[in-house]
Amino acid sequence: MVDYEILRSLRDATLPETDAPLLEQIRRLSSSTRSFDVNVSEAKASLAARYATVGIYQSLMELYHRAARSGRWKHALACSAYFARYNENEALPLIEQVLAGIEPGQDFNFLPDLTRLYYSDGIDAVLRKRLQSEELHAIRTAAWLMSKYGPAGDQQVIEARLERWRKECAESRRGGAD
Repeated sequence: MVDYEILRSLRDATLPETDAPLLEQIRRLSSSTRSFDVNVSEAKASLAARYATVGIYQSLMELYHRAARSGRWKHALACSAYFARYNENEALPLIEQVLAGIEPGQDFNFLPDLTRLYYSDGIDAVLRKRLQSEELHAIRTAAWLMSKYGPAGDQQVIEARLERWRKECAESRRGGAD
């Protein structure tokens, strides 16, 4: 276990020598149901998102689909940042599929880790879409993550959504008072 913020500060873009060991460790841990192993698997996937090369992409994607089919989503989700880093066109629909299938408020168990590990225009677009939803937890999580990791232009989008919410609340109060 390592502090990801320290790893992020290192200049290396990738460490190809980590590919095989990380893949093997993630593969071994992905079949476990023990909570400790799930946590270690998430940590290894974080390392893959930071240091692994595109060389293990297909193998990790196969593990992702196998874990998802068997209901071990925690294992599968941990690799999302890695997938987005190397193939956002394939990763974003998977991320949106996961978000569509989870209970309200559960996005907080997924999106903060994803955005901490990888933030891009594509991830920002997913968050902007969630910001416009009617689900309070989705709005709150999206606004927080956009303000933390997003570009400066996101501030205006967040403020516009807040203003829309204020108007909706005011209209709701007026409607309820009649």
